[in-house]
Amino acid sequence: MLGRITLGTASPRDLVALASSLRAVARVPDLLKDLLAPLVRALLKDLDPPLGVAEAVEVTLVESPPATLREGGFVRDGVDDELDDLRARSRGGRTTISTI
Repeated sequence: MLGRITLGTASPRDLVALASSLRAVARVPDLLKDLLAPLVRALLKDLDPPLGVAEAVEVTLVESPPATLREGGFVRDGVDDELDDLRARSRGGRTTISTI
C-alpha cells in the first residue's frame, strides 16, 4: 500500500485503508500497556502515528470509496466548493436532458 501511495498510484480505497491502519496503530499502546518488557515499553513510548493524516483522509473521502479514481464519487460533499458546484451542474444537466 505504501508503495502505491509513494508512486502516486494509490486508489481511494488504499487511502481509506491507510487511515484505518493508522487508527489501529494508535490503539496499540493501550492494548500492550500491561506488558512489562522494557523493550516493549520503550517502543510504545516512541510510537506516534500521524493521526492528522488519518483525519484528513476521513474528512475528505467517503467511507466506502470506489476501487479506482476513474469511477469518481470518492470525495465527500462539502470538501471543495468548486467540486460541489460541478457536481450540481452535472446532476442538473442530467435532469434537463431527462425532461426533454
